[in-house]
Amino acid sequence: MLSVSNEYMAKLSVDISISIANFNTRELLKNCLRSIVTNTNGLKVEILVVDNGSRDGSFSMVQDQFPQVNLIKNSKNLFFSKAYNQALKKAQGKYFLILNSDTILPKNSLIKMLVFMEKYPNAAAASCREIDENGNLDLTCSRFPTPLMEFFESNLLSKIFKNKKLLHKYRYANWKRNTTRQVDVIPGSFMFLRKALMEKIGGFDENLKLFYSDYDLCLRMKKAGFVNYFYSKVTITHLRAQSVKLLDKWQLAKISLLDMLYYYKKHFGISWYIILRLSFIPNWIYWRLKSLN
Repeated sequence: MLSVSNEYMAKLSVDISISIANFNTRELLKNCLRSIVTNTNGLKVEILVVDNGSRDGSFSMVQDQFPQVNLIKNSKNLFFSKAYNQALKKAQGKYFLILNSDTILPKNSLIKMLVFMEKYPNAAAASCREIDENGNLDLTCSRFPTPLMEFFESNLLSKIFKNKKLLHKYRYANWKRNTTRQVDVIPGSFMFLRKALMEKIGGFDENLKLFYSDYDLCLRMKKAGFVNYFYSKVTITHLRAQSVKLLDKWQLAKISLLDMLYYYKKHFGISWYIILRLSFIPNWIYWRLKSLN
């Protein structure tokens, strides 16, 4: 049975700061918060919800039904990186949990994650198994992406030039997510982080609005001498992309492409940025035409 000593618990004012960025997912957010409130017995937690200009009554719902939640209200959608950095600045916990609003946490999930991180001091962050509402496993986590992998993963031209071996290696395709192991990248849907390290490396890069933020953060944590883990003993429910699907298709495509180009320019240099920008011209055209339909 996993447990934390009374001496350890007494030392901390807050064990975990749970941060959720929300954009028009009122009912999903309600379910997420309920799962947190009912499953954090014995832990000192604070919950921070950053509302990104929702117009569906999310903010008032949290105020009325979850008065213990610390609310941050934005007048417009600041997307992923800026919203979670806002929460990070206010967080008081030893650990900082980045959580999507379309997730459900089961009993004892947070205490198990906390004990795991205490056991592995070299871990910058950890994630866990994710299933959908039907119990289907989501194959989260990956190796760090490279420009060549990006071409085969998401470029329309890759339908002509396929490299399944490279993609399988990138996605850990032969791993069934039933064992705990070190991984390069953990998903932004559930990132259980050491807050002090997160602050030390500057939080999320706000030049990345919505995508590649988790890749960038994990890479910077690795460069700081830490590793990331996938912990197989915890399983959460994740409905996936519930906020993202509310965005305009062209807006979403532009953000995705610009975030991708920024990431590779930052970590691989201007030459790869130019190569990728030119090779992704068909993607730009495709999504622009699709948005006009």
